[in-house]
Amino acid sequence: MWDAVTGKFFGRLPPGVIGVGPYDPGRGLSMEYKGEEHHADSALLYVQGCVGACDCAARYYRWDGSVFHLVLRQQSVLSLRCQ
Repeated sequence: MWDAVTGKFFGRLPPGVIGVGPYDPGRGLSMEYKGEEHHADSALLYVQGCVGACDCAARYYRWDGSVFHLVLRQQSVLSLRCQ
């Protein structure tokens, strides 16, 4: 992540690379996740997706000026391959 004003680089956004799907297409339950959402006037980062094969969740992070802190993790509906 970069600071738009100073250009300072802070590193990768948590939780790293996320998959957003679609998962299990053609099996009757196709899962797709929202990915990342952030508003410039907020310290909250919302990330919905899968880290690795089956760690699928909505995660809420708070920015403290130098690092994101996990505030809440809510398990998402898993694709059929993870059940």
